[in-house]
Amino acid sequence: MFVKKTIISVVVALTLTSLSTIVAAQEAAPAPVFVKPVPLMQEGRAFPGTGNEGVITARYTVKADGTTADVEILGGFTNPFYEDIIRKNIAAWTFTPGTVNGEARDFFNQEYTFKVKVSDTLAISPAVQAALEPIRQSIADKDFAAARDTINDMLAKEVHSVLDFALMNEMMVTAQMGLGDPFAALEASKLATLSSPGLAGGTEYNLTPELLDGALKQQVALAATVRQQGEVLSAWQQLDAISDAPADAKLDEWIATARQQLESPDPLLQLGKIVANGHWEHVPSRRIFTVADVREGSLNKVVAHCARRTLELEYQEGVDWTLPPTFGDCKLDFQGSNGTLFTVYEFAQ
Repeated sequence: MFVKKTIISVVVALTLTSLSTIVAAQEAAPAPVFVKPVPLMQEGRAFPGTGNEGVITARYTVKADGTTADVEILGGFTNPFYEDIIRKNIAAWTFTPGTVNGEARDFFNQEYTFKVKVSDTLAISPAVQAALEPIRQSIADKDFAAARDTINDMLAKEVHSVLDFALMNEMMVTAQMGLGDPFAALEASKLATLSSPGLAGGTEYNLTPELLDGALKQQVALAATVRQQGEVLSAWQQLDAISDAPADAKLDEWIATARQQLESPDPLLQLGKIVANGHWEHVPSRRIFTVADVREGSLNKVVAHCARRTLELEYQEGVDWTLPPTFGDCKLDFQGSNGTLFTVYEFAQ
C-alpha cells in the first residue's frame, strides 16, 4: 500500500516559499502554452570521423535570446575528441527562442544525438566480424555469461563503427535475456536501436533495416515484460515508421495493453532497475509519481530534467512528487546503486 502525500523535499533554485503552495497555484491556473525553440543555424551537426565512428547525445539550454549554454555530454558511443568538437559546435548554434504563453523563455535540457561517420555505408570492423561466430556459439551453448563477457570486451576495445556498436548491443540483448535480466536486455536494445536526425530529414539508425525490424519488435516485448508501457508505445511507433508489415497477434496484444493502461485513470505501475553507471532514465507518462518497493540496492535521488526546470528530488519512501505543468516536458533520472530494483507508480491526478 502507498499513500499520496505532500511533496517533502525538492532541491531547486526557487524561493523559500513552500513548493506545495506553488504547485497548488500552478495547478489552479490554465495549462501554459509551450512553443519549443526552432533551429536557425546548426552548423556542425555532422562532421567526419577520424578512424572511429560515434553516436553521441548532448544536452544543452536554448536561452531566451536564441543562443545556447550549459552543454553537457550524456554519453553513447563516444570519445573525448568528438565531445570537445560537439561542445564547440553547439555553443555556436542559434535558435528562434522557445516561448511560454507567447513570451521568449529559456528552455533547459534540450537534447541532440550526433552520428559521426567515416563512411556513408554501414560497415563491420574486422575484429567484430571475427567475434560474431564465437559469440553466437556461446549463445547456442547457453553459455550466456561467456557471451556477455566477450561482448563487453569487444565494446571496450574493438568497436570502431556505429554498426559494430549496434550489433554488439543487439547480441547483448540475447545474452542478458539468457541470464534472466530483462531490464539489462532492454537497456542494451535501446543502445542497439539508437537513432539520430538525418541531415536530409528523417531518422537514421545504426542497424541494417532487416536487423532493426527484429530489434524493435524485441524491444516492444522486453518493455511489456517489465511493464514500461510508455516504452512499449515508443518502440512500436519507431517500428511502425520503418515497416509496412502488420503487427502479429502478440504485438497487437502488448500495444493494446499499453494503450489501455496509459488511458486508464488507475495508477500506472512500471518496474525499474538501475542496470549500470548508477542511473536509470524514464520518460513519465503522467505528472504525479511515487517510488515503492526499493530492493536489492539503494535509491538516492531522482533528478527531473524538464524544459523549464531541473529538480533534484531526494528519495524518501512513501512520498509523491508532482511535476507542475509549468515545468514542461520532463525526463526522470533515477540514481542509486547498480542492481537496485523498484516500482514507479504514476497517477492521473
